[in-house]
Amino acid sequence: MLETITNPKRYTEQELFDKIATHLLTQNEQALSGGDCSYRGAHGLMCAVGCVIPDEVYDPTMEGTGVSRMLEAFGNKLPELTPHEDLLSALQGVHDCYDPTQWCHRLRDTAVAFGLTMVPAPMAVPAP
Repeated sequence: MLETITNPKRYTEQELFDKIATHLLTQNEQALSGGDCSYRGAHGLMCAVGCVIPDEVYDPTMEGTGVSRMLEAFGNKLPELTPHEDLLSALQGVHDCYDPTQWCHRLRDTAVAFGLTMVPAPMAVPAP
């Protein structure tokens, strides 16, 4: 499993995008809990935003909320993510709304929309 970013404030938006895109394309599976997308799912899976929430900050009450509401409730613990709320929301949408087979295309669309670039995707590992 990819490591959680422990200090996102030192990342540019491009670097944050790169970390999340790499995480999603490597994991190649939605993070689910009880059939619903979650920041932290079964078997250590993490969604787009879950992978940038440090373990010591993650709280199970974050589950079931979108990025904006989660940052509203936990922003005091994650102030470094607030400037990237729009990008994080878009990347969360890629994870939550599309099948992993569509992620590469959707991530490229997101990169273009935010004026970012996407490096060639890593080889996706088939989900078990």
